[in-house]
Amino acid sequence: MPRLSNTDLCLLLGLLFVPLAAAQSAEWEKLTERSQQLYEKRQYAEGQRVAIQALSLAERTSGPESSDVAASLHNLAEFSQALRKYVEAERLYRRSLTIVEKLYGAEDPAVAAVLNSLAGCHKAQGRTAEAEKLYQRALAADEKALGSNDPAVARDLNNLASLYQAQGKYSQAETFYKKSVDTLGPADPNRITGLLNLAGLYRLQKRLDEAEPVAEQAYAASKELLGDQHPLVEAALRTLDAIRKEPRKEAVDPGGLEAAALRKPNDPEIQFQLGVLYDKQARYPEARKAFQAVVRAQPQRLEAYEYLALLYEFEQNYEQGIATYKIAVELERKQTSRSEWPYLNYGILLSKLHRDEESLSFLEQAIGRNPNSAKAHYEIGRVFLRLGRLEPAKVALLRSIQLDKGLAKAYYFLGHVYRQMNRTEQAEREWTRFKELERAASR
Repeated sequence: MPRLSNTDLCLLLGLLFVPLAAAQSAEWEKLTERSQQLYEKRQYAEGQRVAIQALSLAERTSGPESSDVAASLHNLAEFSQALRKYVEAERLYRRSLTIVEKLYGAEDPAVAAVLNSLAGCHKAQGRTAEAEKLYQRALAADEKALGSNDPAVARDLNNLASLYQAQGKYSQAETFYKKSVDTLGPADPNRITGLLNLAGLYRLQKRLDEAEPVAEQAYAASKELLGDQHPLVEAALRTLDAIRKEPRKEAVDPGGLEAAALRKPNDPEIQFQLGVLYDKQARYPEARKAFQAVVRAQPQRLEAYEYLALLYEFEQNYEQGIATYKIAVELERKQTSRSEWPYLNYGILLSKLHRDEESLSFLEQAIGRNPNSAKAHYEIGRVFLRLGRLEPAKVALLRSIQLDKGLAKAYYFLGHVYRQMNRTEQAEREWTRFKELERAASR
């Protein structure tokens, strides 16, 4: 089954490698910079080893409660979180927090930065009430120290908005997304991400007439500030295109499904069809509840788990999404008919969470079940590119284009492969084709 389109983007103003104080050791600075490079390349295991070296050096040269140690602890916690070692990440964040509170006081921006990271760790585990308190505390500290118009305040507001959206508190999410956008100036690229998050929230609520102008504003600003080749421009264009293509009118209730569900609330077939209807109407919370009822009644029904996993992912409930994908994969393995979709969708989510090696495993299994899946070849090509494995990335993307010549994004990423191979002319050719397909699609 195909995926939902999730337009919500990453959190505004990432908190990695917070410069809590100037480095006193050139070697410590070198190690910290190297760990940052590895994090950006998603090479988490190797980056973690370098971050441990940086922490050990800081403890020896600066003392166990220095700002360098606090920064090293924070950075090491980010690697632990990326590797989904949440208990370890929380312990490291709290050690860092204790040091910066002692050094700078409880209301310093450095403290707010660590609070945001700790809150994100709680959110990733579904501990939303704890995350909310930490985000609120970070916001209060930054507003007091920096005023209401600082980019750090915009980050805090956006983080709270994203949390409220994941909780289904859409009114609060809208308020905080708008405040975040208004805090940033028109020349700040982070404002583009904030606009796209707001557009994604409107789309989630089926408020498409409000979503479209916000996405248009984001796309225009991204082109003006960043140029045509920046990934944020592609994200803005993709978001705008998806909003424009989405039906403005809700589908009717064919066959009186809602009335039938009232008469027979425990009928799994009625609930399944109702879930499909709500999904088409972008009534996602209602669709989720319908599919939850189906799997309670029919725990072996693969299709229901596939829909449910996608809905969890769309709502950013990644823990539940992963658990549900695992069930779907196991059910598919027991079937006589073969489907690539559980493996493909699970692989895409793992890639989104930067678990690239795991993602490759499931994407390869998707291709094994359907060698002619253009989507699977495209996704595995993207992962190879991010890992710096250029030759297999090129092969996979070329295969995806061979299978689907209208897959615009495959040309875009193939262009990046060629650019990293220093094959500039071929890169420009692929990007030209990408732009042609995008223009044709928008007409």
